[in-house]
Amino acid sequence: MEFLFGGIVQGNYTVKKYYSKLKEYNLSKDYPEWLLKNLFLRGLSPENTFKVLLDGLEVLALYEIVERLDQVEGGGFSDKTLNRIAKSYSNLKYLNLRKRYGDDGLITDKGLYAIANLCQKLEYLNISHCKEFSEIAIWNVIHSCPRIKQLDIYECKITYKTIKEIGLYLKLKYFNLGTIIRYLEKIGQGQTVLGKDCPDIVSLPASPEH
Repeated sequence: MEFLFGGIVQGNYTVKKYYSKLKEYNLSKDYPEWLLKNLFLRGLSPENTFKVLLDGLEVLALYEIVERLDQVEGGGFSDKTLNRIAKSYSNLKYLNLRKRYGDDGLITDKGLYAIANLCQKLEYLNISHCKEFSEIAIWNVIHSCPRIKQLDIYECKITYKTIKEIGLYLKLKYFNLGTIIRYLEKIGQGQTVLGKDCPDIVSLPASPEH
């Protein structure tokens, strides 16, 4: 657990999970609402901080900010937003673009290219269910962001060539391939092929998070 000036930072937590952890921590501190709100905002991930500033959410009550961020988390992005994030947060390490059921699919290769070209310190990227991204755009991320340790590309449109590229350019610890791994296992190449091309992987789930 990480702490930032007495508050828990978001890290890999969802907004609601992060808020829950912060409230749990506050049980022993009994901070007033205004201070809890400041700690919450201070510990948000860079992309959520950007959303707060972009949409002027800082004037809302804390629970309203949480609800607004939760509504768009992983699915409320557009190419325009990703371009702004890329230009404003070159040190971005965590980005969750996971597409949820009912999302409109506003992101295209252009947004992903912006992230790859300007946010090359990324360590975690989740683009699961983002079928709008071409394999070439995903390759660009792989080539441009060598620090990525966790990659979730479940239900993305990729071929085995992408796995080869990942093996050449990244040293992953967590890799969610989804249906691709099932296919490789079916033809008897699952662990053998991945073990050869991605030797550093210690976690390889075959299904997405629900």
